[in-house]
Amino acid sequence: MLLNNKNRLCIFLICFCVAPLSHAKIYKWVDKHGVTHYSQQKPVAQKAEKLKLRPQPSSVKTAEEIHQEKEAKRRLQIDQENAALKKAPAKKKQGPPKSVTGGISDGSDAGNCALARDVLSGSLRHTNGEAVDAYDIKVAKRDIEKFCQ
Repeated sequence: MLLNNKNRLCIFLICFCVAPLSHAKIYKWVDKHGVTHYSQQKPVAQKAEKLKLRPQPSSVKTAEEIHQEKEAKRRLQIDQENAALKKAPAKKKQGPPKSVTGGISDGSDAGNCALARDVLSGSLRHTNGEAVDAYDIKVAKRDIEKFCQ
């Protein structure tokens, strides 16, 4: 919504006129029974003290303040994670376990058993570079039952 100059002037005047109303005078007095009273009107028959009230800071945060707090927390978390990574010893990357068969079976029961174990250990991949899939694992488990005695 675009505000033209007339609308801006109206909004400014409303805010300018309403602001003083928020700083009303407050009076405090004690009646003959010892009861303390507070009012915006000065009592006629009693001696009253005019209270000096300070405006309270707003507890409502703007969207920008909320965004800045979230961003500061996020940056702090990243800094802490980076510091933890610097302190932690570097882990050596281990590749897949070494294949016993090289992906080839000699056709014997022992060779088929070794090939099935290589598939289940994750040391083999397909010739196109793809990892073994659920079917390969199913066959390897069946082959272990059949050939590994």
